[in-house]
Amino acid sequence: MMTMMLIVCANRQVQAIADEFEDWKADGEGLEIRLYGTTAKANDGFLLLAWNTPIPQKFFDKLRKDEDILDYVTVGASFVQPTSI
Repeated sequence: MMTMMLIVCANRQVQAIADEFEDWKADGEGLEIRLYGTTAKANDGFLLLAWNTPIPQKFFDKLRKDEDILDYVTVGASFVQPTSI
């Protein structure tokens, strides 16, 4: 099952964080960067990630320790998929 992760970060660091996450992707960790940029209202940076493997604990540790990461949320992909009524 795929897991989606939304990360909110300092706007000035969004490109550097995206570049760093490319290393995780290259290491075969199951990470895909779907989208990144700046939010419209608060002007924060954001990254939308997709994981096709369980998210490694060391990645969560990195998010908690990085002061440029303001917050994050994870959602199972089956939760975000639209369903017909």
